[in-house]
Amino acid sequence: MSVDGAQICARCAAGKGCGAGLLTGASRSRLIDVNVPPGMDLNPGDDVKLALAPSHLLRAAVLAYGLPLAGVVIALGIAWIISRTVNDVLAVVLSICGLAAGALLGRHFLNQDGCLKDLVPTVSERNA
Repeated sequence: MSVDGAQICARCAAGKGCGAGLLTGASRSRLIDVNVPPGMDLNPGDDVKLALAPSHLLRAAVLAYGLPLAGVVIALGIAWIISRTVNDVLAVVLSICGLAAGALLGRHFLNQDGCLKDLVPTVSERNA
C-alpha cells in the first residue's frame, strides 16, 4: 500500500472489499484519505498498517448492512401487522422497498461530513 496522501484499500483492490462501496456509489477501486499521526515520516511506496477504532468499524457495519436489513424486517413487520396475511409477491415488493429505504438512509448517514471523518482510518505503523 503506497502512501502519497491517498490510499487504495487492499481488499478493494483485490476484489474482496467489505461492500460498503455499494452505499457510497463506488463501483471500482478508489483513492481514500487516511490520517497520518504527527511525527510519522512516510514516503511514497511505504508499506503501512491502517487502524480504525472498533466502535467506528461497528458504526460503519451498522450503516452499511444493518440499516438495509432493518428496513426489510420493519417493512415486512408492518405489512404483517396491517394485513395479517402477506402473499409472496407483496412480501417481495415490500422487502425491496424496505431494503431500498434502509440503503438510502445508510447512504445519507455515510455522506455526512462528521460520519466520514470518524470512519477515516489512521496509519498505525510502518511495516518492515
